[in-house]
Amino acid sequence: MKIEVLNRFGQTKMLDVADKSEIEVLKKQGFFILSQKKTFSLKRINALKPMQLAELFRDLAGLLEVGISLTDSIKELSVSTSKQISGILDEIYIKLQQGFFFYEALSQIGGFPQEVISSVKAGEKGAVLKDTFERLAEFYSKKAKFNSKLKMALIYPGFVIGAIFVVSTAVSIFVIPKMIGFFSKLPNLPPLTKIFLLMAGVLSHFWWLFPGVLIGLGFLLRFLVSTETGIKILEKFSNVKVYLPIKERVFANFFSSLAMLTKNGVPLIEAIEMVDVQNNVFKKSFKNVKEKLTQGFSFSEALREEKIFPIFIIQSIAKGEKGANLYEYIDRIALYYIEKTDRNYEMFLTIIEPILISLVAVFVVFFVFAFLMPIYANLSNVQIFGGGY
Repeated sequence: MKIEVLNRFGQTKMLDVADKSEIEVLKKQGFFILSQKKTFSLKRINALKPMQLAELFRDLAGLLEVGISLTDSIKELSVSTSKQISGILDEIYIKLQQGFFFYEALSQIGGFPQEVISSVKAGEKGAVLKDTFERLAEFYSKKAKFNSKLKMALIYPGFVIGAIFVVSTAVSIFVIPKMIGFFSKLPNLPPLTKIFLLMAGVLSHFWWLFPGVLIGLGFLLRFLVSTETGIKILEKFSNVKVYLPIKERVFANFFSSLAMLTKNGVPLIEAIEMVDVQNNVFKKSFKNVKEKLTQGFSFSEALREEKIFPIFIIQSIAKGEKGANLYEYIDRIALYYIEKTDRNYEMFLTIIEPILISLVAVFVVFFVFAFLMPIYANLSNVQIFGGGY
């Protein structure tokens, strides 16, 4: 909303505020509210990416280390960064000038995860903002690298499968119709060619079904790996714990976030509630852990009750609780599962590469033989320019 204020020097000006809490802050600073007008804005700040957060907090930590105040650091960075970050920093600077705490500014303008806001809040209360910024920068830098490895593991197979689909569709639409007349004159077409022509005909008329099928398979896969029912279905047809790599990635994300939050001074129960767990199976388990902590259970006891956590995690947490250095053991768990997940990605790429090469080879061989076999089998019947052999 827009408000008109009168300052202690008798000057009036218009200000943009988000809610009544900002108005109360202005009143405490000696401003007199003359009028209020609600406004509607379509402006929305998109969530910042991990690498953007890492760079922002690394820069802030560096400026604080050389003695520049937080407000001046924000102003300095706003003129030397990207347009998106610059706009956010400008809004933060205005709110800091109005007397808001840094964590309050982050909360009100949006775009920052709750784990950032809580960490900054703890850092401001403990007067250790520089250390908090350094830990946030390190955490989000690792998270960005972690996410990029997953994307790289999926880009290669996705590109190959997409290329095969595009080439097949193009051939079916632009090439095969021109070849059907030629093939229809040839007697005794091989079964391979008949299959190829049938598939090409279906693809040329119903090509739009295939992207739909791929999207449907994607949703089905998500259901199978992220729900309790889906995991039970997979295990029924498999002798291995198919969700093990998924569980390791969930643990890597959860415990790395938890380590960062607890080291920044966020209470354990609040930290567990903040960590965003995408997988529904494990989200339910972590919620149960948090509820048991509120009932008086220790962290290790709460984990033991859930049955999905390996003894390695439970014993590590128990040692951390006894030695009053819980953060260190949470961090060790996070590093352990990050390394395991990295190895899983490398193994996946090692396995998928020869599979995709074989798939491309089969596609090419099938295409070539489907075209060449009927021609070589009927060379004596082929007429060129009205003549014959």
